[in-house]
Amino acid sequence: MKLLIAVLVLAIGLDIAGMVFFFLYMGNQSKLKGIKKERDVLTSNINQMGNINAFKQGELGEKGAPEREYFVAEIDGTESLYALSPPMIPQAKEHSYLMLYFHGMGSTYMEPYMAPVDKPIAHALRERLQSAAFLSVDYRGKTSWLNDKALADTNQNVRAVLNRYPTEKIIVVGTSMGGASALAYSFLAAPDIKEKIVGVIACEAAGDLAELFKTTNSKIVQAGLAEALGLPEQNQAYKRHSLFERLKDSESKEGLKKIRFAVLSANQDDVVPVKMQKDIVAALDKEGIASELISFDEKHGVPPSSQYLKGLEYILSAAPVKAETN
Repeated sequence: MKLLIAVLVLAIGLDIAGMVFFFLYMGNQSKLKGIKKERDVLTSNINQMGNINAFKQGELGEKGAPEREYFVAEIDGTESLYALSPPMIPQAKEHSYLMLYFHGMGSTYMEPYMAPVDKPIAHALRERLQSAAFLSVDYRGKTSWLNDKALADTNQNVRAVLNRYPTEKIIVVGTSMGGASALAYSFLAAPDIKEKIVGVIACEAAGDLAELFKTTNSKIVQAGLAEALGLPEQNQAYKRHSLFERLKDSESKEGLKKIRFAVLSANQDDVVPVKMQKDIVAALDKEGIASELISFDEKHGVPPSSQYLKGLEYILSAAPVKAETN
């Protein structure tokens, strides 16, 4: 009997201990969930603050930060956004411009408002051409290379901005992946947009993405191309994006002759070979299409804004625009 009572007491004790541990465990789980929730909220707040600071820092010393414009893609209902800065000095339609920017791989639509640090691209270009609205598209994230969905989004974004700020002149700008995309947009844009393009500033661009896939030293670039367009073998998407293929078509060639191309080239580039920019200018020159190679002593990345300004001056030299001041 005593043994039975002892066993019963022990069992009850173990039950009580189990219940205590259970409640402690549940309490700890609740605390852990609370901590995780607080962490998620904190992370969200940090990200939001980062976005806010990015917009605040994006245009140092300028009047107002860029607007974030949300939209639903007509092609598939995807929600996205772009950055937009209105003209600093509004002008009549025939004297105004739209500058369209494509960011590099792994970057975002905020790139021209944050890089380079000393004077962001958007700041420098808008300061020079104050009658221009500035649109920076996200075009399907970090590895789009202006694929079909990215192209549809860009056309949609450009039309939306043109409704607000009508103009007959568009200058397309881009860096790295964005440089290749800017180049391709000169012939892939929708007809109503393409007819307005008067200049392209393509920094560290490739005129043949299949060739870039073969010759780049960057596995990241190869992976990005494959993600956006697939592998180049027997792939029409690569031919569709190729400037050199377009120059074989007489109608496309005639359309390109009204555009001036400023090709920016980093002479220490080990990601997009320097030869690719030289080949672009050589091919354009051969067809009598206005182009200029602007070389600078840098590695692959976003160069100083002064290089983009050289490109802009070359484009504007066809129809000189007086430097504008506030």
